[in-house]
Amino acid sequence: MFLEQLREVARAPTINLALEELPGRKGGILTLGSIGLDPAFNRSYNEYYGERNPALVCGAHLFRAGQAYRDEELCPQEELYRTEFYNDWIAQQGMSHALFGAVLKTKRLVAFANLVRYKGAPPFDEDDLDLLRLLNPHLLKAVQPHLTLAQRLSVPGVFPRHAPGGHRRRKFDLITRCQGYPRAVDVPPVSNRSGQTPIRITLPFATFGG
Repeated sequence: MFLEQLREVARAPTINLALEELPGRKGGILTLGSIGLDPAFNRSYNEYYGERNPALVCGAHLFRAGQAYRDEELCPQEELYRTEFYNDWIAQQGMSHALFGAVLKTKRLVAFANLVRYKGAPPFDEDDLDLLRLLNPHLLKAVQPHLTLAQRLSVPGVFPRHAPGGHRRRKFDLITRCQGYPRAVDVPPVSNRSGQTPIRITLPFATFGG
């Protein structure tokens, strides 16, 4: 599975790939893939903390599709430490470093890959940033069909956390599972400057959202 391979290559125990509406909009979050995150924290992020994520609240305006960012580039550490998000969500899990790959950005939403390391682990370096920059165009191929399908089904708020009368959302989930959106994408070999053997990563995205 792609996320497991990426976790090993990037030495990031927790990884998420998501589409999120920008803070201040009445939308929500569509998680396309997640590994290493406790289900209870994943649920609390989707239901409450996601719209308070300082990386988006403070740094969404910095996002440029195809680029990668360390968490401190999106929100200064001294500001982060004062937030409810940090004290009640990040610190409770022992997270220490995060990396964001900006896959897609529109006026309404962002799609990103989020890699996380925990206390005691080294911070992400330029090699890690380069890896995400290389993967971003291929991740875009995974994100676009989900966005297009949601829009065609006119899902309220695009990705609602709560879907009263959620027939459209259930239809969306069913179609993505049955049709395997998006198709597998083959990524060229990638390696970092430390001389690691190049690794070919195949992205079986049909497993996302399951």
